Amino acid sequence: MCIRDRYMGESFLPIVSTLLTDNNSEVRGIALGALEDLSKKVDREELSKMIAGTLERLQVDKSWRIRSAAIDTFITHLKVLGEKEFIKKLGKYCEKWLEDIVYEVRKSGIKAITKLIQELGYDWAKEGVIKKLLELGKRKNYLYRSVPLMAFREFVSVAPEEEVREVFAPLIFELAKDKVANIRITAVQALDALRKLKSEKIVREVNRILLNMKEDSDVDVRNEAIKAISNLL
Repeated sequence: MCIRDRYMGESFLPIVSTLLTDNNSEVRGIALGALEDLSKKVDREELSKMIAGTLERLQVDKSWRIRSAAIDTFITHLKVLGEKEFIKKLGKYCEKWLEDIVYEVRKSGIKAITKLIQELGYDWAKEGVIKKLLELGKRKNYLYRSVPLMAFREFVSVAPEEEVREVFAPLIFELAKDKVANIRITAVQALDALRKLKSEKIVREVNRILLNMKEDSDVDVRNEAIKAISNLL
């Protein structure tokens, strides 16, 4: 980092910090983007003093777009804070993303958690995020029951196969029988992801369930199942 960039970064940091609390959500969004750029120019120790508190505030911002945008910066700020400090101060928010009232925020959260698992390892997610997903799969509100299906579909590529077989698959199989058609549709997509496993037993069960879902009472579920089955051909 050149001296000029460092000086400019440290000069702009107080301004950006102030703008992140502006009443206008568009201004906060622009400031958030500037904060991510500054993380490449400002001394790590100097930036880490404000970054955790700033992201904590943005996690409860009244604008869902700001919450979603803040989530998208977490990987950058993991590198600034370091693993230990990141987990200590910001790790708890990952579980809260999964039950945000806005779909786009939940979707951004799943995408970010997938990247965080790649960076921090699956064990980091096992005690917090995975337990939360299993709990969401039992919720009465069907919107929350869809979250583990969306997440496990992505996590198949970053989780140990044993975990996918023993933890993900049983819940996916259960939700494939859910009374809500939208959940069954999302389950089909998660089932399709399970076919990447080496386990012949799991793959056989996936194929059996998909064949049954081809006869589902809901036309959209049937179509999704037929599309998934066609991927085998």
